[in-house]
Amino acid sequence: VFSLAAVPFHAAGAAAEEFEEPAVKLGRLEDSQRMSDAGYCSREEVEMLWKQKSRMDVLFDGGHREAYWMARDEIYPEAGHRGSDRQPLGNRSGDKIEEIVSAVGKLKVLNRCKAKGRLVFADVCGAPGAWSKYFFKLGAEAECVVRGFGFSLREGTNALSCTWFPEDLVKRENFVELWGADGTGNVCLPSNVAHAAAEVGRQADLVMADGGFLVNKGSNGEHMENYQEIVSGSILLAEACLPILHCRRPLLSSSCSILRRAHDSELWKGSIESLDMFVWSICFQASSRL
Repeated sequence: VFSLAAVPFHAAGAAAEEFEEPAVKLGRLEDSQRMSDAGYCSREEVEMLWKQKSRMDVLFDGGHREAYWMARDEIYPEAGHRGSDRQPLGNRSGDKIEEIVSAVGKLKVLNRCKAKGRLVFADVCGAPGAWSKYFFKLGAEAECVVRGFGFSLREGTNALSCTWFPEDLVKRENFVELWGADGTGNVCLPSNVAHAAAEVGRQADLVMADGGFLVNKGSNGEHMENYQEIVSGSILLAEACLPILHCRRPLLSSSCSILRRAHDSELWKGSIESLDMFVWSICFQASSRL
């Protein structure tokens, strides 16, 4: 874990209605150069990584994905066993948030919650809600009042991953599902982002985002996983804007944000630079190495 210092940013106190959708011209999606300019390692190293990843395509295309999960569990147990009792929060995402909070200092987080006596969080693109479950659990440990907001796509690419845990979250009186102005939960629409911000009312002590969606094959049948950040670019942008709109004021002194990003492209670097009003602790998780 290492930290980045904060830099003043003119939009930190901007109102939701001040954010406008920028006009941008995108290049061709399948342009590998868009993903190989990492800024901190050579293009050749990124291309070598891609070649290694692509060796897995035959295994998955042949219907042998379970062989991969079994091999990973045996060789790299730190990644977390799927569907085992090692995942009390419901999935590997829960393992990751526990690792993140431990890395930045769980005791520090607990003490902050105890001092405030309350915790309000917004979970963006977080269904089915392992992160929300974790912070309800953390709030109970800190003996503070907790209120959560969940903003995620209502009908996504995977029904299981786009549905909030019914027993652990939906039935809670202190958990509110946000669906945006049009009821879809689409975080890529500015009107939905503004609607969610109005519902939260700048009351969030914590805004967290761990979202994305299933990346299918391209029109020619080629695997597109290496282009995931470009395919999901609109979600990454929305997740970067939402902490600014949901958090308490003054932003720098009273609120926190957790954003999970892939870290092998220039887009990861850009995600951090686009939110330079925050002080960041960057955690590279052992559970995310494979």
